[in-house]
Amino acid sequence: MLDFLSGKTAKPNEILERALDVLAADGKITTGDNGNLHKNLIAKPYSPSAARAMGRNTVTIMQKTKMIVAGANKGEFLPNPKSLFLLIAEQNLDPASPAVADEPAGAVTGVSAA
Repeated sequence: MLDFLSGKTAKPNEILERALDVLAADGKITTGDNGNLHKNLIAKPYSPSAARAMGRNTVTIMQKTKMIVAGANKGEFLPNPKSLFLLIAEQNLDPASPAVADEPAGAVTGVSAA
């Protein structure tokens, strides 16, 4: 995941990419055997036990890095609008999306105006 977020690799691993796709399509990730991520993973080519383990690991890392936050319902995770990791992931997956931080013309990055 860090290689993808830092730009070292052009694509995330398959499971993270599918988790991000589910999050973008449904506006949330739901866990458990009836969750949207699990259903996406077992659609092909993963077995239910592999999908469960890989999905759980991916949701855990996304939660620990604050890309997603717990929703109102058990097993529901929502995009964290304050997550720079999530913003970077979205931009890396879709380069046509708005830039992470648009600097004004002529601005010098890292220099305060004070």
